[in-house]
Amino acid sequence: MKITVFNQLKRIITFMLTAVLLSGLSVPTLAEEQEVKTYEKAGVRVAVPAEFKDLKGVLDGGIFHVLSYSPPTYNLMFSYTAMSEEDYKDYSKKVDNGEVSSEEYLEFSNSTVVDLGMFYAIKGDLTDLPDITKDGEVIELASVDGYNSYYVIQFDADAHSNWDEEYLEEAEMLSDKIVEMLKQAEYFKPVDPAAELIGKKLTFKAEDLDHNWHTSEELFSQNRFTLVNVWGSWCGPCKSELEDLGEFHRQIEDKNCGVLGLEHEFEEYEEFAQEAKDLLKENNVTYPNVLVNDDMDSIKAFSSHPSFFFVNSEGVVVSPAFTGAVPVFDKFMPELDKLLAEEGSA
Repeated sequence: MKITVFNQLKRIITFMLTAVLLSGLSVPTLAEEQEVKTYEKAGVRVAVPAEFKDLKGVLDGGIFHVLSYSPPTYNLMFSYTAMSEEDYKDYSKKVDNGEVSSEEYLEFSNSTVVDLGMFYAIKGDLTDLPDITKDGEVIELASVDGYNSYYVIQFDADAHSNWDEEYLEEAEMLSDKIVEMLKQAEYFKPVDPAAELIGKKLTFKAEDLDHNWHTSEELFSQNRFTLVNVWGSWCGPCKSELEDLGEFHRQIEDKNCGVLGLEHEFEEYEEFAQEAKDLLKENNVTYPNVLVNDDMDSIKAFSSHPSFFFVNSEGVVVSPAFTGAVPVFDKFMPELDKLLAEEGSA
């Protein structure tokens, strides 16, 4: 019987595979499937390099923040800690248990943790945003639907020459690999429900900190415009602005306007309720505060705290959202005056 070349090759391959299996060896795959991470709110999908695994130090890759909703600006922070993962976990437990002072933690951060770089997705141009870190080489990555993506390299090996050589070399390698990863990434328009709030009506029921229920209609209808503040008792910048927000509320009451606090906790709030109430009392806050719940999906979409936006008496969002610690009066009084003027001319 005539044997074709194909059958001969088939027999040879079968023989080789059988020999490998009988020898107790595994057959290596041609290539391991890469891990893919999608950051919807930053508009980027990346294939994670194999070098990111089994590191000597700790890579915090792709920590997401919203920098601004006006204009929409998002970032991913990549940082590296020059210590083993086990030691890092032990140190983090000490921090969580209050065993590390703020001075000690600051020293640790300055000496052991380094920012490798920042990725930005901006509806606009990086050079138009003065508050954004631009120290280091700026790499233009992509432009999709009006959003421009950049990466700013921040790692400076000379500034960490006192590190053990193995950590320094690994940080340099990661810095290069992140650039390579982002250059090969897939880009799309950021998907962020919180950025799409303008013109939408908020409808919800929520408890205040004394377990009294309120509706959004009840809370918003009493004011021509209400400044909504999304905050949490765990958030340092949120707490620092409470006193100014309390005074801002008192100054705009004669315009039939007010402030509403939406307190956002990530766990059951009973253990935080008293702390939040104490904070409000200490800062002379008299405007209402209710707890964010599952009835407020659009509010829970906010990734940065504090966040702010104005709604009208019907609960319709009428301004872009603002995020982060801001000068309350300088930022919100002109915005409110603008809304009042537009209402008067309508």
